[in-house]
Amino acid sequence: MTLGIARLTLFVAGSHSLKDKRMVLRRIKDLVRQKFNVSIAEVAENDLWQRAVVGLAVVGNDRRFVDSALDEVVGFVRGAGLITITYVRLSGDLRQARALFTVHGAGELELDRVREGLDHANGVFRHAIAKRLRMKVTPHVTFEVDRVFEQAAKVEELLREVAPAGASAEAAADVDGGAGRADEDEDEDEDGAHERG
Repeated sequence: MTLGIARLTLFVAGSHSLKDKRMVLRRIKDLVRQKFNVSIAEVAENDLWQRAVVGLAVVGNDRRFVDSALDEVVGFVRGAGLITITYVRLSGDLRQARALFTVHGAGELELDRVREGLDHANGVFRHAIAKRLRMKVTPHVTFEVDRVFEQAAKVEELLREVAPAGASAEAAADVDGGAGRADEDEDEDEDGAHERG
């Protein structure tokens, strides 16, 4: 008999309370239990809002089976719940909504599949919105990949290329000490004239 265990630390970005975190964790645990024959439980960081540590356990006769089962579960958990809606814009008549999303660590193919899945689940989202907000008109939500993080990374990379490593410290020191800086021993009186101390 082989026992496989894994410990995962999850970041729950949208959580603003322990209740929010536990709702997300409950959903992930339920999905894992439905899809895989493994045990999963929160094992640490119980009092933190945005971080959770879960433990996984798999028992089997073959070590390769246990290893592959844990790899599949870990991959599934990494992909589950990491879709972040970064921005939503409603049209004036509330009939259309444009939602930008990102998925941590996903490539273009995965992003396309996530977008297709979100678009496919549009009816579910509309039903949930209608139920929560009790609106006469429920918006049709279209999903687009948010490229702002990629663009920010490109800008940071360009800035690093432009500013040499040693120059960045000097530039930071010069921000405060440019042409507008008065020496420490110089005071300016009310008329704007400088006096030496």
